[in-house]
Amino acid sequence: MPISQTTVVKSYGAPEINVHVPFIAPPPPSAACATAKPIVGQVAVTVAPTGGSIAGGQNLYYHLAAVDLLGNESIPSDPIEVIIPPGTNTNQVSLAGISPFDSSAASFHVYRSIGAPNGVGATAGGTPARLFSSQAVPTNCSSLSVTDTGSNGDNGGVGDPTKMPISQDVNKVRAYWQLAGESQWRFGGETLNGQGSAVDFVVPHNVQGQSINVQLRSVDRNLNETPESLAPIASYTIAAAYPTAIGIGAAPPVGSGFAVGGTPIIDNSGRTGIDSLLDGANYVRGAQNAGSAITLDNANFVAGTSGWSALDANATISQVSSSPFTNGKALQVSTASQFDGAGHTRRFKANPGDKFFMSCWVNSDGTFLAKVQISYLDGSGAFLGSDGAVSSSTSWTQVSFTGTAPANTATIQIVLIRADATGGTHICWFTNPHVVRVASLDNEVGDGLTFRRLLHVETDNKIHVSTALNPQGGLVSYGSNVGFSDSTTTTSIGIWNTAFTIYNPDGSTFSAPATGSSGSPAWNFTGLTANTTFHFGAYYDVAAGTITVVMSDNRTSIGSIQWQVQTINGDGRIPLFIDWTIATPSSGTGGGTGGGGGGGTCFCGDTRVRTAHGLMEFAKLPLVVEIENRTGKHLADVLLHERHSGEMIDTGFGLVTPEHLIADGELWVPASAYFAGRPRIQVRDITVFNLHVRTGDDVARHYILESGDIAHNFKQFFQ
Repeated sequence: MPISQTTVVKSYGAPEINVHVPFIAPPPPSAACATAKPIVGQVAVTVAPTGGSIAGGQNLYYHLAAVDLLGNESIPSDPIEVIIPPGTNTNQVSLAGISPFDSSAASFHVYRSIGAPNGVGATAGGTPARLFSSQAVPTNCSSLSVTDTGSNGDNGGVGDPTKMPISQDVNKVRAYWQLAGESQWRFGGETLNGQGSAVDFVVPHNVQGQSINVQLRSVDRNLNETPESLAPIASYTIAAAYPTAIGIGAAPPVGSGFAVGGTPIIDNSGRTGIDSLLDGANYVRGAQNAGSAITLDNANFVAGTSGWSALDANATISQVSSSPFTNGKALQVSTASQFDGAGHTRRFKANPGDKFFMSCWVNSDGTFLAKVQISYLDGSGAFLGSDGAVSSSTSWTQVSFTGTAPANTATIQIVLIRADATGGTHICWFTNPHVVRVASLDNEVGDGLTFRRLLHVETDNKIHVSTALNPQGGLVSYGSNVGFSDSTTTTSIGIWNTAFTIYNPDGSTFSAPATGSSGSPAWNFTGLTANTTFHFGAYYDVAAGTITVVMSDNRTSIGSIQWQVQTINGDGRIPLFIDWTIATPSSGTGGGTGGGGGGGTCFCGDTRVRTAHGLMEFAKLPLVVEIENRTGKHLADVLLHERHSGEMIDTGFGLVTPEHLIADGELWVPASAYFAGRPRIQVRDITVFNLHVRTGDDVARHYILESGDIAHNFKQFFQ
């Protein structure tokens, strides 16, 4: 089912191009299916550089789906991402680990999709296709083994694209499009009722003949959309849309009622040209010395040499079809004399001290030293001085300069001249001269109702005092404790970090340096008590380019509001984390690493939390979600930590890191104590999640799990 287009010519002659994108909708879930969605949190991935035919430099995503005894297929597992490094095309992938299937599973299918390594979708294989059908369910909890060589699956290793996994909740399908080479996606259209089988949308008629990319994304009933990085991309070339029968038509004949606007008023003075016309009711003659606005007549020379003249008889000027712009024109200047060339026929009003900016494109024969110049003249037209820029480049080059009118300046003239004294007739070409009068914020730009000028901006263009730039959320950059590590004894804690990048809201970044090492921690806190949890914060100093880790002013509890705001988030500092907890052991030594947006305190993706719309898995939450906790409804930010490895506790409803605080009556205790006796497992390279509740109320910084247990939200969210 290829993409197609239809064209309808509107009443005003322009075509409307409708693009039709058909698709195959994934099958819905079966209510009779007896087996559940596979949980793949303990499935390990291995990529071997030899033994297969899988190309490098791509991301593969595998889904497992269980099948019951009656052949009903379960909802597929969460995607298992496999990054194939570049450098070889003989890779193979192995999936192994504890069986992710329940006791009702009789067999299972394996699906695979392909994503681009830059995270912008895929042009082939982007939709999951069945790779292996009806595989035998492992007979024990550690014998899952699937190997993809690239050629041993269905359809010669390509998979069957007509067999897609079950779709749990597809409410509609949206189409996005972009011109080939663009990075920004444009919304095209969406299906109106249910999944549908095609999406139609309109593109502008001026894209005819160009190639576009089309991407389809599924939308569930909570309006969560397939990530751009996982949605497939298809290419299509828009065919010509203008019918050959459409024409402009003939000009209206004279006398048919097409009025020109009347007859000009003649002053009968015998003068010629525009001087012979008097001022009218709507238009008046402009003076030779124009106002403050600077508009150069015929600056792109498409009207020949109109508006320009040779400065003396030794120079000749003409229009040529040469330009840095497609189908552009230029002014050719030929002269043997220094300071000779072409000048604009209009002079412009100026005052002493006025500042001007000028730019122009020039192209020389190699000897002609081209000069783009503003000449300053007094009230009698006498020359006072000039500013300009020169070039002898033999290819099109844009030159520019800024100048200031000297004392007694009354007018300026724009000239394009030869500056060298080599002699002999030589040639240069000029086009697109542009002149602006530089406005002053002090006098020519005033405060408005919407925008105002900032005070306290010094000569380095920076604001040097604290200012309340409200309401402008997101001005503060934000970090986490990812990259930080610790080592502990019964009486001391040492902390160090690896290098990482801090991202700012304006798109810029800071490079945070590595500080200390495992053998020589950068920050050492001594004289501590054994078996005690201490609280830490850290910040990046923008001016110094350094990181500082400090202990909470409350030591064994989260720091005070004053400490958080004035120490961690003080002027010129970027907060990295507010409350990382590290415990000293009761004996011996210990250590750990940061991660997950709060001292490694996180849950696995299939753990469900209470939202304003019901229970939802962490992995399916939008980036900002409305939760419901013991104090009401709040917005919360979903934070994720990829490639997490370490020990986690199986709570029975999901995995949690041992440090995460859980409410035990009026107390907050680590998950390791609250879920004492529950199984502990080692995970490797999985994605874990946490929530940051947007509130300044300490009591409200928590969220409710599927089990009814209360999980703490350590960090305060900075508005």
